[in-house]
Amino acid sequence: MAELDSRSQGPAASQPVKPGQTADKQEQGQILPENARQQRTLVTELEARKIRQDRQQRRKFIAAERERLGRNVWWRRRIRHFRRGLGKCVLRGMGPLLIRALAWSWRTQRLGYEHYQSLREGEAGFLAAIWHGSMLPLVPYHRNHGLSVLVSPSVDGSLVAPFLRRLKYKVIRGSSHRSGSKALRDMRDQLEHGSSVVITPDGPVGPMHSMNIGLAWLARETGLPIMTTAVSCEKAWHAKSWDQFTIPKPGSRIVLTYGAPIHVAPNASDSELERITSEIRQQLLEHESMGLEQMGLPKPDLST
Repeated sequence: MAELDSRSQGPAASQPVKPGQTADKQEQGQILPENARQQRTLVTELEARKIRQDRQQRRKFIAAERERLGRNVWWRRRIRHFRRGLGKCVLRGMGPLLIRALAWSWRTQRLGYEHYQSLREGEAGFLAAIWHGSMLPLVPYHRNHGLSVLVSPSVDGSLVAPFLRRLKYKVIRGSSHRSGSKALRDMRDQLEHGSSVVITPDGPVGPMHSMNIGLAWLARETGLPIMTTAVSCEKAWHAKSWDQFTIPKPGSRIVLTYGAPIHVAPNASDSELERITSEIRQQLLEHESMGLEQMGLPKPDLST
């Protein structure tokens, strides 16, 4: 704005005309903004490429670290498979009852809930973005709301899917890595019938709190808004997994923060999708921090 104001102050504020350069203000107004737009577009595209490269490098580093620590040796894989099988039985049989009992003891506060209510009352659906590790505390509060949840076709997804179905959620199997096209068709079908879809943009393999442009791309293709939902817990257990899966302890205070809808233009470029993806991520992190502050707890470092 300051640059625009300085150019509009009249002849006294104008710069000397260089040889070969026109002094016509109207022509300057046509050339300079165009050059500025091209420069901004180039910078945005370079930033988007850097974000993608950083994300790929982070995933490679985590995979190499797992190998270095010996987490992929055969006997560790056997233990993981046994624990998943046991967890599947527990979730199917007692999961819904346990989560209802836990939720009854939680002291929950909702911030920005009017955004969620407004979107629910609308005729069209919406896309809800939550972190993979924050899924559980949200489950008991949105039952029977006609929500569909994107669940990966992995072994872990097979644990979660029957649990969600018993709690009256619709389940769409697929991810950006496997069964992506089928999941997209199923999501479009649900969205066309007025349903809304919950997506964990950092799942199913992480890294934690990382995102690609898939969510923003889906919003562009469907024309539906994105609503972020962040969870902040006073006391919780955290699984030793990539997402630090959160299970609030009995009697814990919980703050659920619903963000204002984020819209994506139908002609948004890939670099614009990267910018919106960064905005979604930052909003989720800031709202988590806001919830902790609401409970008088220290805020995490958001610089990473």
